[in-house]
Amino acid sequence: MLWQGRPLLSMASTQHHLAIYPFSSAVIDTVREDLDGYSISRGTIRFTSDHPIPDELLERIIRARMEQITGATS
Repeated sequence: MLWQGRPLLSMASTQHHLAIYPFSSAVIDTVREDLDGYSISRGTIRFTSDHPIPDELLERIIRARMEQITGATS
């Protein structure tokens, strides 16, 4: 998914988990305190269908990435 010509967010499904990739460790850092119970790495947030990312948190991740991209292109 692109925003202003740059990668916004990607998603993947594996045998053991689902994942989102906001292409930014800084974006993950903005919501890190709300990711307790999820597996995270530098650019990945992993979750399961039994423990999905709440919509409100996903919206915050997307907004943070959009703001990051907009700020980088201004």
